[in-house]
Amino acid sequence: MRLAASAREDSTTEGYARQWREFEGWCDEEGLDPLPATPQMIFAYVGALAVGFGALCLGP
Repeated sequence: MRLAASAREDSTTEGYARQWREFEGWCDEEGLDPLPATPQMIFAYVGALAVGFGALCLGP
């Protein structure tokens, strides 16, 4: 039972790390610092995910 829980925890941690790297990459492309993430940044990032990155930006 403990082994199964440990494997789940590992995959969860890996998933979070992968998604954080993706967010950091998006921030880099937009010229933004990932921390602190503002509500506007999160909104733009989620929108970019919805359209496949690139269609939304925070620039002028």
